[in-house]
Amino acid sequence: MNWTRFRTTRRKAFTLIELLVVIAIIAILASILLPVLTKARRESWRVACASNIRQAGIAITMFSDDNGKPAHGRSIITTFTAAQPSLTAALSL
Repeated sequence: MNWTRFRTTRRKAFTLIELLVVIAIIAILASILLPVLTKARRESWRVACASNIRQAGIAITMFSDDNGKPAHGRSIITTFTAAQPSLTAALSL
């Protein structure tokens, strides 16, 4: 008897259930990861903004030291922190 005739030929492929499980796992991981990435992006923006304000203050100080004059009137740092009060707490001014 020829056994090859009774064998069913099956392709090696993923079933629909396996694909749906993988898609569900990826969706769960993405839902966990996206809020963390958003928070990190906001924090990096805050740090970069605070650094820019600090650099502006250093530039004003260096300019006044080089020219032998104190900085008169409202400084750039005061203007920036008045425009964005949340940075005042971050910079501890």
